[in-house]
Amino acid sequence: MITIPMQVTASDAPLPVRVSEEDPTLNLPAQPDSYYPGPQGPQGVGIASTVLNDDYTLTINLTDGNSYTTTSIRGETGPAGADGQDGKDGEPGSPGSPGSPGPAGQDGKDGRDGADGAPGQPGADGVSPTVAIVEGTGSRTVTITDKNGDHSTTILDGAPGQNGQNGQNGQDGYTPVKGVDYFTQAEITSIESDVLAAMPKMFVASYGHTSFADIKAAYLDNRIVYCKASSGNNPGTGEQLRMAFLAYVGTSESSPSSFEFQYYRSVNQKSESQQCDQVFVYTINSSNQWSVVTREANVKITAGSGLSSSYSNGVLTLTLNVENGNGVSY
Repeated sequence: MITIPMQVTASDAPLPVRVSEEDPTLNLPAQPDSYYPGPQGPQGVGIASTVLNDDYTLTINLTDGNSYTTTSIRGETGPAGADGQDGKDGEPGSPGSPGSPGPAGQDGKDGRDGADGAPGQPGADGVSPTVAIVEGTGSRTVTITDKNGDHSTTILDGAPGQNGQNGQNGQDGYTPVKGVDYFTQAEITSIESDVLAAMPKMFVASYGHTSFADIKAAYLDNRIVYCKASSGNNPGTGEQLRMAFLAYVGTSESSPSSFEFQYYRSVNQKSESQQCDQVFVYTINSSNQWSVVTREANVKITAGSGLSSSYSNGVLTLTLNVENGNGVSY
């Protein structure tokens, strides 16, 4: 602040006027409480404006049109102030001119393989070469055709070689003898007929329906005899589901008095000790009376005419007993 002594009233006491370098407006201090207004005086001259000039002089423009310019109000240069804080980094400068090349560096490590590139355009169709051979007299001409055209060459036959040595005589051949080594078709047909005629034919009886006489005749004719029976309470009615084999002939083979057919089944359980065998026995006597009996055991069949069984180590053995008591196992 700069203090300028000025006379602004009739009093001899000067009022301090302060003018700031930053704000050249004239600021007057507030009126002290010790002053008391007197009678209205004549119109005085006031300050219209103040201007701080570039040379630090102050021009005061009065209300009557006059002006007053002071000497430089700038004080003497004071002592150097403390260093201010570092400013922010400036913007990067423009690139400098390239320097001279430095020495070559060591080779770097190989980089990773790049991603596969996009598939290329399909290539033009190729040409598959062909080979043609033309037989000539004493020669052969081979022509190979590829994309560049035909390429031919002729290969001449070589001179005949010398005759080789005679080989050893082979063994005498064998002439088949008819009736010993082969048969005619008529002979084969005749043999087939003889075999079929010699084979026993099957005869199937029906439980409750077929007579004793018919079964006896088939048996004495050496036919294979079976009996069909249903699985219900009355095996002579309903659908024939079981096929029982002839297992026992009563009295004698030449003059049977009854026929016993047996149908076997095994009721599978969880273990060997719970294995249950069942045999259904269908019998017809000479009076044409049919009957059925079921034989079973929790482990195995230990008795019964014609059939018994044993079970061990996962193997089930059936034994068919013939009349003389000899057993045949299956």
